[in-house]
This record gives sequence, structure tokens and C-alpha cells, in this order.
Amino acid sequence: MNQYVTEAYYSNDFKGETIPDEVEKYLMLAQEKIDEVTHNRIVYIGFDNLTDFQKECISKAICYQAEYYYANGMGSLSSVSSYSVLDISINVDTTSKTEAQKKEMDEMAYINVKKSGLMSGLL
Repeated sequence: MNQYVTEAYYSNDFKGETIPDEVEKYLMLAQEKIDEVTHNRIVYIGFDNLTDFQKECISKAICYQAEYYYANGMGSLSSVSSYSVLDISINVDTTSKTEAQKKEMDEMAYINVKKSGLMSGLL
């Protein structure tokens, strides 16, 4: 898998400071999420064949998503509508979730992918 964003981009261009170690790991996990929500359009087109604007949007999205994964982990109870153990019960209101939350994405990552035009429609 070709890596779209490097640790150097994260640190120098994005000015990321949230992830102290294993930056490459989180960037790759985030890239997989971005590939998923773009239906692998970037894989098909090739990152180097995107416009400069699209490259910048996708690079930022990956960095935001990597920081989201670092802070929140890969999954949460947010996708569960109801959960109970003994006397404890948790209900989550899924009706008020944003599109980013529904996709378990950072809000800025979602916005950047959407701006790139690679999320929906035919290219």
C-alpha cells in the first residue's frame, strides 16, 4: 500500500503534535478509513494523479483522522444503540449524530474528504 501522508508531512506541514509516537501506524490506519469512505477512488486513480487541491484535502483528512484514532481508539460504544450489564444500562441517541460521527470520523477529516469531491458521485 502506498502511503499518502508521511510523518514528515504530519509534523512539518500539518503541524501535528498530538501523536507522540507510532505516527506512521496511525497515519496508515487513517488512510485505510479515508480509502473506505472514498470507495477506494484514490487507490483506483492514484494519489499522485489527484489535483493539488484534492491531495491537500486528503492529506489533511488523514492527519485529522489519525489524531482522532490516537485520541479515541478504533471503535467505541457510539455505534451501539442499547447495552446492559446487570443493573447498568446505556442507551445512545443515534438520531442526532453528524455524518462524521455515523462514519466514526473526525469532523474536520470528514469535511476535507467531502471537499475533495472523492466521497460520492462518479469521477
